[in-house]
Amino acid sequence: MTSAAKIRSGILELYNTEGVEACILYRMDGSPLDMELSEDRDDLLKFVSWMEDQVKHVMNEMINKDLSNLVFTFSDKKILFYPSSKSTVLAVVVNSDAHQNLISLEIARVREKIKEEIS
Repeated sequence: MTSAAKIRSGILELYNTEGVEACILYRMDGSPLDMELSEDRDDLLKFVSWMEDQVKHVMNEMINKDLSNLVFTFSDKKILFYPSSKSTVLAVVVNSDAHQNLISLEIARVREKIKEEIS
């Protein structure tokens, strides 16, 4: 399996976790490398656009303040940002009712897959 296929597989597995509405792997410049969005795309598009604008800022904050992740909470959604390699950020949109512990475990697993494939 190629590196891209392994990463894609991880993104799809995370996306299929209950409560996850979107998974996006971004380069540090804000360009998406891989993406999976729920059927309700209209609602998510405003978040995706906002997320692309935030990636550089989020990475700088995580590095400067030695943070392992950054979470933005909105009325009905949370956006979780996790560094997934030296050059990528994994962003996950979850609904506010989502099982946070399960999603955190899945994110950790997918981040490891990404780290193995991208430096």
